[in-house]
Amino acid sequence: MRYDQAITKTGEVQSHRRAQVNKKLEPLYDFTTNESSVVIHQSQAEICIGGNNYTGVGEVRLDFLPRANIHIYGYFKGVPLKDAIGASSGQTQISSFSINQHQIEGFRLSSGGDTTIQE
Repeated sequence: MRYDQAITKTGEVQSHRRAQVNKKLEPLYDFTTNESSVVIHQSQAEICIGGNNYTGVGEVRLDFLPRANIHIYGYFKGVPLKDAIGASSGQTQISSFSINQHQIEGFRLSSGGDTTIQE
């Protein structure tokens, strides 16, 4: 234990104990792998395309390449081909995107997916 002393405004000396913690600072994520990104958070996501809402999985990722950035990804199944192509091409507006019921402000960098699979 360590004792610290302080002098108050009235001139009294006060002593108090402060526990010394010798814990090793370790990274929260494993940066020794060859992964190009790390998932920081994953939870339910919701997107609104042309007035239609779809739920899926959202991820907040720390992408390392080509340079370190934080990006937000959404993975949605069951989106009709018309809405998927419209949103991907920019012809249909994505009016909202949220993860864990928190509205994400920003813009779409890219879209992707396999339009031949309908689940």
